[in-house]
Amino acid sequence: MGGGEEKSSVNELKRQITHISGLSPDERTEALNDLPPEKREIVRAALEANQIHVGDRTLEQMLQKTVQDPRTRLIRKEDLYPTKQTDRYKLIKRIASGGQGSIYRALDQLLGREVAIKIRHGNGNGEADEMFEQEIDIGSKLKHPHIPRIMDKGLIHLPGEDEQKVFYVMDMVPGRTLGEFVWEGKFTQRQLIAFILQVAQGIKYCHLLSVIHRDLKPANVIIEVRKDQGGKVEHWPYLVDFGLAMVGVDTDDMIVGTPSYMSPEQTKIGDTVQERTVDHLADIYALGALLYEAVTGKPPQYRLKKGGIIPPQFRGEQYAAIYLIHEGGLIPPNEFIRERRQYLTEAARILDDADAKERLKKIRPRPIDTALQAIILDALRKDKKGRHQTASEFIQDLADYLGRNYDAIRARSAERAKAAYEREDAINQLRLRIGELEEDFDKAVESDELEQAISCQRRLAETLIDIGNQHLWRQEIPKSSEAYEQAPKVITQLEAQL
Repeated sequence: MGGGEEKSSVNELKRQITHISGLSPDERTEALNDLPPEKREIVRAALEANQIHVGDRTLEQMLQKTVQDPRTRLIRKEDLYPTKQTDRYKLIKRIASGGQGSIYRALDQLLGREVAIKIRHGNGNGEADEMFEQEIDIGSKLKHPHIPRIMDKGLIHLPGEDEQKVFYVMDMVPGRTLGEFVWEGKFTQRQLIAFILQVAQGIKYCHLLSVIHRDLKPANVIIEVRKDQGGKVEHWPYLVDFGLAMVGVDTDDMIVGTPSYMSPEQTKIGDTVQERTVDHLADIYALGALLYEAVTGKPPQYRLKKGGIIPPQFRGEQYAAIYLIHEGGLIPPNEFIRERRQYLTEAARILDDADAKERLKKIRPRPIDTALQAIILDALRKDKKGRHQTASEFIQDLADYLGRNYDAIRARSAERAKAAYEREDAINQLRLRIGELEEDFDKAVESDELEQAISCQRRLAETLIDIGNQHLWRQEIPKSSEAYEQAPKVITQLEAQL
């Protein structure tokens, strides 16, 4: 490209950056999607340099609404509640708002301390009321250093409201989110990994009580800056927002979670009930997603195979993300880091603002060690049986990484890969055996060989029992779980016929 053409191209990019900066979030996303892929990522990087986020509604909402240090946040008129709403608690200001309710900084007048109060948006919706009560019930049982305590609940009357609303009281956590720390680029990778290890300890505790979070993401990790007993400044992460948490496993077909961080089973796209069953391994996936963002600056990135398209029913930012998680291939962290560094470098080249250029330097990700990449890829496996099977396994990997015991991490990862390969090979062998038996059965029926047909059915039933005993039906063999339950009865009936 000649000098004149290059200058013209740079000027055009600058015009696009200026234009898109002034649009609403939805308009920005649409305008970006209209650009060619390479230009799109350069413009996106330039917008980030100017602290304008595009295509990540979760982060944008997080920056606007998340719990922040009450001493530094600007107070808006609509956030102030100067009157007393209960005999004990006085609301001071609203500090966060989410799908189920709003969180307020408040004063516990009985004990003379600050607390946080979450108030339901409305009453009368049976399912929403049940979920809010479930959130209170689960949260009140959790007692862990990295999880805020729930201490009280009741009814509260807000000014201008006709009805009282359900609320609960929890520890006030002054701090900022993990997402903000990642976005600002002020912490090293190892510091962010140490935060995530502590979050994983909170998740481990939840899993011991059969609680799954289902919405673990950077916006739900609040990091408090405080001083230890020796006066040294420390950063203490808290796992918050148990609004989607549940005890046991989720077998419903309702999609629950935040698209950019939900596991493939949470998308509910799978062919079998087992593929759509959400258990504690969904939280392991989300821990992997936190790690991916900590080292790349973005949530896990997926792309379809060459020539692949997103079906019409999945068009739109959130639905497309859900489809890509289930059907797309994960872009390994180092591959995405190389791409992102290139776009950030190009953006810095065309920006005139010195502060924006400096910011791009801070958020430019560095390539990571193969051991760390192995941890992330294992946690983000689509086949949940190939992930870390417990939070303890994930914690061990992170502890070994921080302790520079990289060989142990690689060895465990290799064992998981081997087990996944052997599992896939066993599945393929069983699929082949089922196909052969079904083909033999059809031939026997066509030839009126009743005894041969019954024999094929018996062997098919035995194969299904084999599948069930190996627990392979849980994810991979469609409809086999139901057949497995019936197989012993089928064999008894066939023996009687023979």
